[in-house]
Amino acid sequence: KERGKERGKERGKERGKERGKERGKERGKERGKERGKERGKERGKERGKERGKERGKERGKERGKERGKERGKERGKERGKERGKERGKERGKERGKERGKERGKERGKERGKERGKERGKERGKER
Repeated sequence: KERGKERGKERGKERGKERGKERGKERGKERGKERGKERGKERGKERGKERGKERGKERGKERGKERGKERGKERGKERGKERGKERGKERGKERGKERGKERGKERGKERGKERGKERGKERGKER
């Protein structure tokens, strides 16, 4: 009887030990799982952040490019305007010169005519 009792005690102890071991194992497994999950989450977050950063960078680059293009266009327009103005000025100057020349010619002709008339008159008088 005594021995049976002892054996039962021993067996109970053993079983308890085993159960404890098993529970510990299970808990460890669970904790590991949880930690893994957390790490995965964190990594995902980080990756998302990085991607966002990259996208932002790209967008900024694109915008900058566009702005540069626009500015270039504007500058070109302005330059064209200025050139046109200058050309117009030059042409006006040239035209003015030409007109002046023509007028001078006309006046010269008129004066010559007048002088001729005068001379004719003078000659007529002398005769």
